[in-house]
Amino acid sequence: MDVAIRPGQLRHSVNILEINETQTDAGDTLESPNQVGTAFCQFMETTGREFFRAKQLNADMTHLLKMYWDSSLTTSHQLTSTDRGLTLNVEFIENVDQLNLTMLVGCKEQK
Repeated sequence: MDVAIRPGQLRHSVNILEINETQTDAGDTLESPNQVGTAFCQFMETTGREFFRAKQLNADMTHLLKMYWDSSLTTSHQLTSTDRGLTLNVEFIENVDQLNLTMLVGCKEQK
């Protein structure tokens, strides 16, 4: 898998959302998303060896994204892609070669 980033491949913009949970007087939990950033990424196809490697990291992963390293992104965030109409829960983050330059983000599509 080629993990080198070529800026022309980062064609998709995603919003990074932080989910704030509040509890109502009735005891119900309300989730309200708060946009904390925007990033450009490449949606990668998970085929062959990469597919099985990704599935070993998280069996529920539906999308794999490649983007520049962002230390503030955690597995408690959501990503929304307006051009694809997707809301993705971040399942895992892989720091490629431990260089803090490139990251692979495994996500599960929220239904």
